[in-house]
Amino acid sequence: MQLRWVKTASLLFMGFYQPLAMAVEFSDPEIIVHNCYGCHGAKAQKSPVAKGAVPSLQALPASYIIESLTDFKYDKREGTIMNRIAKGYTEGELSAVASYLAAPTNNKP
Repeated sequence: MQLRWVKTASLLFMGFYQPLAMAVEFSDPEIIVHNCYGCHGAKAQKSPVAKGAVPSLQALPASYIIESLTDFKYDKREGTIMNRIAKGYTEGELSAVASYLAAPTNNKP
């Protein structure tokens, strides 16, 4: 009987708090932008191992970055993995990343 109560309480707890956890945004774009460096290179300069379509993000305006990320998120732009990555972030997070990448001091080697 007690095990049944624990299972029920656990399910109720998870059901109540899951929507709250999903609504949380990252507040620091510097943390998110580290995910970009694997393909786009350290400090968003072109990676020496990146081939072809993986561009440098250095010196791009924030408006272009946010438009590209939003297009990837909503499948308006083709990509190999960027569509899946962009869907994992809110529009607020994508906007913060775009602003961070476009800031002149953040992408200096």
